[in-house]
Amino acid sequence: MSFELPSVPNNIVKLFCVITVFLNSSLIYMTLFHTKQIVGTYRKMIITFATYCIAFSLVDAFVEAIFHSYNGCFIYFTLSTTFGGSKRAGEIGLLVYCGVYSTILASLAVQFFYRAVVIAAPNYVKYFNGWNYIFCILYSIICGAAWPLNVSLTYPDEMTDAYMKDEMLSNYGVKVKDVANYVVLAYNGEGESKTLRWNSVACILSVSSLLSFQYMVMLISGILVYREIQRKSRCSESSKHEKLQRQVFVALVYQVCVCVCFSTTCEFFQVAAPTIFIQLPSFIVLTIPFLDLKFSFRGAIIIYGYCTYPFVDFLIILKVITEYRNAYKRFLIKLAHRFIEILGYNMSTTVAPSSTAATISRTLARSGTLFYVVTVFLNTSLIHLTLFHTKQIVGTYRKMIVTFALIGIAFSTLDILVRPSFHSYNGCFIYFTLGSTFRSSKRVAEFGLLIYCGFYSMILAFLAVQFLYRACVISKPSWTKYFDGWKYILWLFYTFLGGILWSLASTLTFPDETTLSYMRNEILQNYGVEIKNVPHLAVLAYNGEGPLKTIRWNSLVCIGCVSALLVFQYSIMLVSGIIMYRRTQGKVTATSSEQERMQRQFFNALILQVAAPTIFFQLPGFVVLVSPFFDFKLSFHSGIVTLGFSAYPMVDTLIVLRVVTEYKNAYKRFLRSFAKDCIEFLGGDTPRNPPATVTNALAKL
Repeated sequence: MSFELPSVPNNIVKLFCVITVFLNSSLIYMTLFHTKQIVGTYRKMIITFATYCIAFSLVDAFVEAIFHSYNGCFIYFTLSTTFGGSKRAGEIGLLVYCGVYSTILASLAVQFFYRAVVIAAPNYVKYFNGWNYIFCILYSIICGAAWPLNVSLTYPDEMTDAYMKDEMLSNYGVKVKDVANYVVLAYNGEGESKTLRWNSVACILSVSSLLSFQYMVMLISGILVYREIQRKSRCSESSKHEKLQRQVFVALVYQVCVCVCFSTTCEFFQVAAPTIFIQLPSFIVLTIPFLDLKFSFRGAIIIYGYCTYPFVDFLIILKVITEYRNAYKRFLIKLAHRFIEILGYNMSTTVAPSSTAATISRTLARSGTLFYVVTVFLNTSLIHLTLFHTKQIVGTYRKMIVTFALIGIAFSTLDILVRPSFHSYNGCFIYFTLGSTFRSSKRVAEFGLLIYCGFYSMILAFLAVQFLYRACVISKPSWTKYFDGWKYILWLFYTFLGGILWSLASTLTFPDETTLSYMRNEILQNYGVEIKNVPHLAVLAYNGEGPLKTIRWNSLVCIGCVSALLVFQYSIMLVSGIIMYRRTQGKVTATSSEQERMQRQFFNALILQVAAPTIFFQLPGFVVLVSPFFDFKLSFHSGIVTLGFSAYPMVDTLIVLRVVTEYKNAYKRFLRSFAKDCIEFLGGDTPRNPPATVTNALAKL
């Protein structure tokens, strides 16, 4: 007789592992920071138990244990190659798997016992508090260690290998000697000469004794808790604390039974029952070899039960204990508010701006957040593709692509943290922030504004470096040695120097009493704040009015330095671009090599990376910078400049992905591979790493 149950795909086990780790981690976080009544020793117990569940799920995903019963034998093994194909490492993994599960049961018993002491004998609670709690952990660990020690008694020998040889080969396509396994073989020999194998008997008895002891502790403690709770509920109305005690008790009963069909009138009876979905099937499989039935059974249902156990434990706590449900609701509401605030619907500032300014600020915040998310995704994927999925992008240019993408991510991150804004009023241009992450410290926020300027300058400087390198590759290949190896660090230094110079030039425009007086009413009217409290830099073109008007040299020097930096970088790009254009013009034909085509594509990408930002971002920004010197009578929120800077890194990456064929092909390959991995992770056809015979055999399960 043969039973063939559907196997549990390994990726389903891993999916449960991911969910369990996430949920139990969130449970630990909620217990520590978002629950008011879960305190003291029980807080420690909840955290300890959640940690055990996380450990069990991780071990479950790595070990990939399998159970199989055949006549008078039960084998517990793994085909996983997680441990590098080491049989010894696999055997240790199987023992650890048993140990962590036993630790979970022991921890449940400790929790039951503690609840009984809290309710029935409060004077003894002191033996669980403080450093005494170490003994609770020690007890769980000792019980956890005892189980694998007993399992080690069933280490395979020649007789078990011979007994299971054909069964394993026909079902899994492997030799049992090559597989990490432990075997409960009930008898030696056949017929009248059949004798018990005492190592198997000792293992089963020891494991059964451990289980019986834990369940006995749970049963007695459960009865005591139940009676005391029932007595108190009849005497008077329950307080919040008493309701919590009852909910914790109910949760513990559920965690032992893992059964949805129980009522409050039979709680203590169900504490005595074994674990319905996990423990009973396991116990039957462990003891059935001694009945010596003629059958073959794949214990897939047991694997399914074990991998869902920690996940179900979390759901029980969340379903039964009101404190956790309320904590999760509060947390999710707070998270939703924070998310809405990040999107700009409720910018947390100390201002009460006018409706127009508020609308512009919210729009810019939402757009900036969207650009940030897209930029981080695109640049991260660009780095991944460059490092692992492109064949022709190698050497120094690979480093340049990765470096440029990292600078783009850093610039976008600063944009989100600093939240810069621009406002022009007559002869003054102010660069400030109201929604900065660092708004609690004006000095730190001003420093953030300077760093933001510096990173923008770094982007331009590194674009110039890329132009220069491409020009050398095409026209002077021997000069590329000055970009290779450790010399690449010098070009990074040049990039950082460009950023530092821009930031230093910007420090010349730190506000003084003149700029504060000039912009006070304008900022108060538009943003509802006192300008002295706002982190900002101000380009005020002139001192005084009318015949007494004189140029403010600090503003002039700042604009002059920034303009010189821009002109220098653009000159490098222009000269290099002309050289590249002349060298590549007319060379690319139908018979051109892939390398030549890629060179031209990179040239086109660089041209677009300079042209598009210059037209849409740089020119508007430059107009805003120099407009104060024309002393126009105007007032406007320079939102388009802010929007342009936010979109800059995203546009740069889109240009590369759109123009360079190598990246388009790499993206297609990557997306196909990612889709395949998702399907496999969700339980699709996922071949194991052992030999093909193993794969074919498992596919039939």
